[in-house]
Amino acid sequence: MNIRLSSKLFYSQIFVYILLGLSSYATASFFKINVRAIPNLQQVMYAAIAFGLYISVLSIDIESFKTHLKSIAAVLIFGVPIKIILPGFALAFLSPNNAKIAYLCSTVIAQIDPIVATQSLKNIKLSRKSQTTLSAWASFDDPITVLFAFYIFLPMARMESFDFTEYFVSRILIDVLVVGGIYTLYVFFLNYWYKRIQDTVILGIDITVVGLVFIYGLFTTSLFVPAAIALFVRPFNAEKASAAMAGIACFSAITIGAFTAISRIDWGYGFILAFFMLVAHALATQLLIQDHPLSKLKMMFSHQNGMTAILLTIGLELSDEAVSNLLPITLPAIIFIAFFYLASNYIIDLVIMPMHKQSETNNLHKDN
Repeated sequence: MNIRLSSKLFYSQIFVYILLGLSSYATASFFKINVRAIPNLQQVMYAAIAFGLYISVLSIDIESFKTHLKSIAAVLIFGVPIKIILPGFALAFLSPNNAKIAYLCSTVIAQIDPIVATQSLKNIKLSRKSQTTLSAWASFDDPITVLFAFYIFLPMARMESFDFTEYFVSRILIDVLVVGGIYTLYVFFLNYWYKRIQDTVILGIDITVVGLVFIYGLFTTSLFVPAAIALFVRPFNAEKASAAMAGIACFSAITIGAFTAISRIDWGYGFILAFFMLVAHALATQLLIQDHPLSKLKMMFSHQNGMTAILLTIGLELSDEAVSNLLPITLPAIIFIAFFYLASNYIIDLVIMPMHKQSETNNLHKDN
């Protein structure tokens, strides 16, 4: 599929998502629907994100993941904090009234949505290294942002002390042990039993493990475990799951539209947050990614938000009344980032890349 046709399909998908969001907004406004009051909505959102994370990692080539592990580790360890601290500082400086929640807003928007990222990766041209790094970045930044949100900036907003030990034991250590236990069992199972049983039995075992992990994620709100097991428990083909991913993306658009109807949107501060988040993402990409200039350029304009940002916003707002005004800032930031992403990638795909190809062709003719 050529780049122009691929881009048209992608922008058609985005148009559908926008239409769904606007329709949801109009419906919620007209019927005065309070989406927060819908029973078990947060659990449904967690399930959707867990599935999106799993499919996102499922699309990562394992050999490429191992090859580019250094770059992936760099963007997770250093890139995510850059994307939290720089926009948070800018929002706190430019809006002193929102200083208490500035870093929480920044933490929410620092996430790259794995569902939207997976959808867009099928339609944008990146090197294998950048594809793998972006997928891993989108899939594994959640535990880091949760750490910053709930155990650093939320206590700061409450004027409380930060207890890293609590977070390390209750979330990181337990999740790592769960993943390690599953991996150990799979290594044993692979070595001794996989060649002795039928493929249908193996498929059933894999599906059962994935289902149990999703249940674990719902009860513990863990997003790391569903993402991590996709590196070695793979009963599904990522391409076959594309329809499900599109369905989750539609659900995200509808949810965002419904939440917009009950929120007093602050477009000014949302723009400030979005602008400095895009700057921070570009800075992190420039400093931490070593790749072809065009791939780096695409990575710089690949920060996409969606369901994960909304999920974390709602989780924070429900956790304490002191931070119950995040959504008016984060929602417009998500919208601004989405439109900037669309415009910038449209220009790169249809203007810059053809010019680059023409330049390469001219240089080739000169050499000949």
